[in-house]
Amino acid sequence: MSHPDCSMEDQVEAMQAKVAKWVDGIRTKRINATNAWCCLNSTIMKTLEYILMATTLTADKSGAIMWPLLQAALPKCRVQKRFPHKVMFGTKRSQGIDIPSISVTQTVRHVQAIIRHGHRSLPSHDLHLHNMEAVQCHSGSEIPFWELPFKLYGGLAPEG
Repeated sequence: MSHPDCSMEDQVEAMQAKVAKWVDGIRTKRINATNAWCCLNSTIMKTLEYILMATTLTADKSGAIMWPLLQAALPKCRVQKRFPHKVMFGTKRSQGIDIPSISVTQTVRHVQAIIRHGHRSLPSHDLHLHNMEAVQCHSGSEIPFWELPFKLYGGLAPEG
């Protein structure tokens, strides 16, 4: 549901609709904390994660998608709604509760795609290469893409 101008509005609305449907379902059910936790991680989060490879959601849009989900799911999982996000999205290894952040997951999936397809002779390789060249051209730098300091050139890159 992305547009040629990289607008993700329709995709965000579709994701919010899926979350709203799931939230309505979970609110009306009497479910124990263990089953609620399994439902959160194996149904709606997987539904949202599947789409992330092909999207470019901002942190604000990701938050707008996740907020109603967390407000409904956390009480069912016996976790306080106002639990600090740094701990909530932290891994078990770092003493968090391991709820995946869709913003972080999206970034990881994008980097994995670049690594996986960066050296193969596939259409994906060409698309990644053209995108990197477009960013370099748009920023007006002769420095190769991977050597561009993000702090200086990140704001010059087009969205998408």
